[in-house]
Amino acid sequence: MGALLNIWISFLAGLFAPLGAVCVLPLYPGFLAYLLVVAGYFIRKRVRKRLLKKKIKKMQVEMNVLIDLMKKAQSERFKYNKISGIVYNIRIKKYKQRIGKIKQRLPVLEGKLMGDGSKKEFIKGKREGIKK
Repeated sequence: MGALLNIWISFLAGLFAPLGAVCVLPLYPGFLAYLLVVAGYFIRKRVRKRLLKKKIKKMQVEMNVLIDLMKKAQSERFKYNKISGIVYNIRIKKYKQRIGKIKQRLPVLEGKLMGDGSKKEFIKGKREGIKK
């Protein structure tokens, strides 16, 4: 019980101590914990946004590559007659499936990138569409 009281007192003292005080850091672990939590929140948001941008860019590049592969398969099948119809159909089917998955996932990731407000606007728009 005494240790918990000491931690609570040091936390409160850390919150009310001036930021420029030299002795704040080693004496008030509660203040340090508070600073770490606040800084961690903002750093997490920034890192998450950067990772989402990378993922979106990667998926867009992958979709462009898949379109190029489809064109290549078409030229190999119809222009040069290098691959059979069965192989061509299998390749095109797989490429289209992957492009479909990317097209489904991209708007979701872009919505997440826009921020938290998009969820509320989506729900609000969904409710407006319901008629009683």
